[in-house]
Amino acid sequence: MKKDNNIDLDSFISKMQKQDFLFLGLFKGLFIMLLLLLVLYSLVFVFKTELRYQLAGTCYVISFSLLAYYIWKYYMIYKKVNYSDTVKKVLQDAEARYRKFKFKRDNGFGLILAVLLINAATLLMILETWNIIAIIAISFVFWGLMTCGFLTGLRWWKKDSKPIWLAAKALLKELEE
Repeated sequence: MKKDNNIDLDSFISKMQKQDFLFLGLFKGLFIMLLLLLVLYSLVFVFKTELRYQLAGTCYVISFSLLAYYIWKYYMIYKKVNYSDTVKKVLQDAEARYRKFKFKRDNGFGLILAVLLINAATLLMILETWNIIAIIAISFVFWGLMTCGFLTGLRWWKKDSKPIWLAAKALLKELEE
């Protein structure tokens, strides 16, 4: 999208529909993957008798359940998009969908808890003896990967979603004037 105030509504809607379809597929795939992981970890840890494996399995199951809940919630947001609503409603919905850090609205505590539980479960699975250096090293790698994932998502948002968000805001402002 250009930074000028002349935004072509048809091309904007077309770009938004394409992005919505992409996110719909992405969230559906992630949800299915999380359900499969949830079932797999539930089955694997039922048969393990060692306490640390059972604790790790419980952490994984809880975290994957939380993540699946959030993914399903966002999947349903994109599934319920209705382009036959009024232009103002479509733009308001788009502005809300493409806003950065949506989890602030949705109480991101569950997402943070899920990531912390995955870290704890990973430590429980990998470590047989509680060596502080190994714990720090594994946590450093884990949080490094989480940071890379966050920065990649932020970059993707700036490249693909931010133009849609800015255009929706500009068109809403134009409609209000």
